[in-house]
Amino acid sequence: MKTKILIISIVLFAIGIGALLTYIPLREQNRALKEKVTREEKTSGVLKDTVRALQQDAGQAIMQTKTENLSQSKTGNVYYTYTLTPGLPNQTQVDIYIKGDANTAIDAADLVLTVPETIQIKEIRRGASFPSYPRLMQKDNALIMTGVAVPQAGGFAYGKTNEVFATIIIESGRTNVFTVDYNNTGVYLNGLPILDMTKSFREITL
Repeated sequence: MKTKILIISIVLFAIGIGALLTYIPLREQNRALKEKVTREEKTSGVLKDTVRALQQDAGQAIMQTKTENLSQSKTGNVYYTYTLTPGLPNQTQVDIYIKGDANTAIDAADLVLTVPETIQIKEIRRGASFPSYPRLMQKDNALIMTGVAVPQAGGFAYGKTNEVFATIIIESGRTNVFTVDYNNTGVYLNGLPILDMTKSFREITL
């Protein structure tokens, strides 16, 4: 009986020692992991602060450059016009312009046209008014054209007046009318609308 008790005690003692030997490394490993996570969180926080500061500096630099360039440009109202040029049989080219005083600066322009079901758009081309055209697309019964100014090395590229804003190639052959959706159409400078809707066209008649 004493022998059994002794054997059981030895076994329990061995289990206890084994558990202790297992627990100590795990505790140290857990502590090391916590310290690593803490260091990484601090590093991540520093990186976020650095990125935020760089973004603010870049934003301020862009605005400063934009203001300097704007001082060399004119401000004033602008308006949309268009011309029609017959092309291949049953095709017409529509060139759309943003008209205004020479060197008038533009931040962005949106033009949305309602397209009749009888008209098929063959192509939409970017113009020379803006350095970037994020939207030249037909969606359902709407033709959406957007141009934006962008920062560039050593300056800021504004939109330009009296250049082609966009070109639309249309399969025509019958009289049809595009209408301008002025709820979603505009031209902007420094967040303010500068489109003179009294001079801009209301529709395009083919």
